[in-house]
Amino acid sequence: MSSEVVGEIIILFIVSFTVGMLFVYSQPALFKGKDSLLEKDAYFAALDLNEKINQVRFGMEPNAVIRVHLTDYSVTFRNEPVIIINGTAYNVSSIVFSGKNWEMAVENGAVIGSWHGDTKLLQAPPVYFNGKTLTMPVISFNGTVSGGGSGYITLMTSLENVSLIKTGPAEIKIRSTHYMVWRDFFKNLGLNPVVSGNEVKVTVEDSYIILYRVGIE
Repeated sequence: MSSEVVGEIIILFIVSFTVGMLFVYSQPALFKGKDSLLEKDAYFAALDLNEKINQVRFGMEPNAVIRVHLTDYSVTFRNEPVIIINGTAYNVSSIVFSGKNWEMAVENGAVIGSWHGDTKLLQAPPVYFNGKTLTMPVISFNGTVSGGGSGYITLMTSLENVSLIKTGPAEIKIRSTHYMVWRDFFKNLGLNPVVSGNEVKVTVEDSYIILYRVGIE
């Protein structure tokens, strides 16, 4: 791995950690008044899994293990989002914790929650924009995850490959059930996202986009 990529990985880690902590400490109020402890359990399990994935992709651990206590909810893969960089599609996939009328999805570094049609960004993805350059990971999951009911499921994560996708001008599209969350996120970064169907598109004059292939079993 080149020193340039290593440097960008360190920058992404700092951004991810700082923004992530802000979301973690601000979110407990989100569950105020909700009568289900299952959502909270799944929420913290999703945060924990996201942190383990970050540790693996930044090289802090060659492998990371998370043990999830399932209590009447399930954890599975979803075959989305698809991220398209200058016309090349990457099937990223997401890991979804789901219960009755709610779900928590770990999707390209973000944790997104949905309740009765209301969807919120619970933890921001490690994406940074300085007004010109967009620094962004594409975190692609490879493997199978399936479990539900009660008991425990053990998820093992490992980094399979890291490669630089793009520098310079880029057209980025994210196709996802949660496209509106991504639209709002990019808008808050100061970009001008365009929505078409279930796809959000942003165009930047400069980019630094890294592909991380993460194995999960």
